[in-house]
Amino acid sequence: MQRRHHRIVTDEALTWVDATVSGGNEPRVSDASHGGATGASGVPGAATPPKSARTAAEARYLQLVRDDLPTLARAGRWVVRDDHCFGRILLDHAVGGCWYDALDRRKVGFRQLDDQQLGSAITLAERIRTEGDPLLRRLNEQSLGWRGRGQADRAVGCGPAQASARRRQPVRQAR
Repeated sequence: MQRRHHRIVTDEALTWVDATVSGGNEPRVSDASHGGATGASGVPGAATPPKSARTAAEARYLQLVRDDLPTLARAGRWVVRDDHCFGRILLDHAVGGCWYDALDRRKVGFRQLDDQQLGSAITLAERIRTEGDPLLRRLNEQSLGWRGRGQADRAVGCGPAQASARRRQPVRQAR
């Protein structure tokens, strides 16, 4: 039995129809924005739907976190410069607290956000691009505060200079 997948475009949404050829079954219809019968159905050889708005949003998030923000940060000598720190700040603010208290720490954080949270993270990243270090400082302090590390802990190493100093120190082994 062969499976065929047809794309139907309507005013409301892109819809995929999973039709069983010569099987007499009624076709299954699914909305492509929710994974649909294709690809997510687990049918071997199923066609995958075109890139969704979600895929585009994830790509934009990665562009901002991995490239745009770190480049601007290094050029402007911002308080945060590393991509993983931008990711921490954006994820924390998307969930309203330490992200790994709300999401599975073992999985990619931004992929676990719902569409609204991901949109909020992207909007915040765009604001950081525009407003720069003053906004980033406030957001970073809030993020560190959710982790119990704030302004008072600067002396023991929460900033970029302290992080690089910690990496240079030899590791002491417990006896």
